[in-house]
Amino acid sequence: FSMGNRLFSNSSIETDCNVGGNEATSTSNDVHDVYPQLKVMIDNEEWGGISQFLHEHQHTTTNDGAADIRGIFKIIASNGLLVTLLTHLKKQRDDEEAKSLVVTLLKLGGKDFIMEKYRVIRENALHLGCYMNAPSGVLLKLIEAGGRDLVFDKNSSGSNPLHRACMNKRASLEVVSKIIEVGGRDVVLVQNDAKMTPLHLAILIGASTDVILKLIKVG
Repeated sequence: FSMGNRLFSNSSIETDCNVGGNEATSTSNDVHDVYPQLKVMIDNEEWGGISQFLHEHQHTTTNDGAADIRGIFKIIASNGLLVTLLTHLKKQRDDEEAKSLVVTLLKLGGKDFIMEKYRVIRENALHLGCYMNAPSGVLLKLIEAGGRDLVFDKNSSGSNPLHRACMNKRASLEVVSKIIEVGGRDVVLVQNDAKMTPLHLAILIGASTDVILKLIKVG
């Protein structure tokens, strides 16, 4: 997602708010006021507040489509909220509000949001979550929501999320198994730009014996 200037333009807000009489002004104000409010909550990591906010505005629409739930998710994506949540959960693994927000984001964000790429290395949230060893339950939700497109998606080095999972010594067998369940043997045999499969990396990094045996059995 790329966030357009229109979302934060004072002139566009003033124009929209002054067209169509009092009823239009009220609706437009309600729509445009959500953006600064959301940004503050993201900056302050108010997980419960963000989740409630999304549920309240999930059906918000405008005539031109610029300030509806799609616009809200452009802000969420441009601020890297999903990655922030995964990073937070790496340290605070039992934060139920953060976990609940992840589920809400996946439910309301749609496939484009789930497939969004982050950082210079162009990784999706599953790439990053696997490498950071985010809670298994959260990663399983990501896999279920993103399906084959997500598990076969490659970063700038040609690695899929299974490669990234196998670069973590504490890689979850449950997560590795779920990726393989969705992607089959093909996802295990993918070589990155360095001609390495997930098995190569698992052995090199020293992943658990269970993970290594799983990769061998399937591959």
